[in-house]
Amino acid sequence: MSARVLTTSLALACATACGPTVKTAPTEAPLPAEAGQVVPAPGGIEFPRKYKNWPVLSVTQRPDKETLRVVLGNVTAVRAARRGETNPWPNGTIIASTLWKQAPGQGTSQSLTAGEFIRAEFMFKDVETYASNDSGWGWARWNGTELVPYGSDESISEECRDCHKKVSGNDWIFMKPAILP
Repeated sequence: MSARVLTTSLALACATACGPTVKTAPTEAPLPAEAGQVVPAPGGIEFPRKYKNWPVLSVTQRPDKETLRVVLGNVTAVRAARRGETNPWPNGTIIASTLWKQAPGQGTSQSLTAGEFIRAEFMFKDVETYASNDSGWGWARWNGTELVPYGSDESISEECRDCHKKVSGNDWIFMKPAILP
């Protein structure tokens, strides 16, 4: 697959994911996130309800996991990315990684698009609150469109930290913000 097709496909996935919110028909039950019923993650981290309104920081693909990801950031994250101040990211940064199974594009096998929604993952930068894990970050994940918290206790943060340790020199972040010209 050419880089142009992949880039275009990821941009389309991003536009699909980050475009206007579609209202459900009156006869349909709202998703938990829309109804304000998302349960906090283990450790008490609250679900960032307005993340759908955050700007895109980057898009990524994990061929080994066959997923497409749209990475969003709160105002603090976006300001830092635009200034190139991301190593370290400032306190108050929240980064959301939203994941979909990749699916073939319509009418061609040469492009990818977003398929089934898998989960929303969040990183919360607060060097005081998360000082004990040596990263300054808190992690949380909610699975599926029902946004079910992942994990049964605070060990989820250890699991995330262990994976992100390989990029500790990049302030524990795998992605690079996409800077527009």
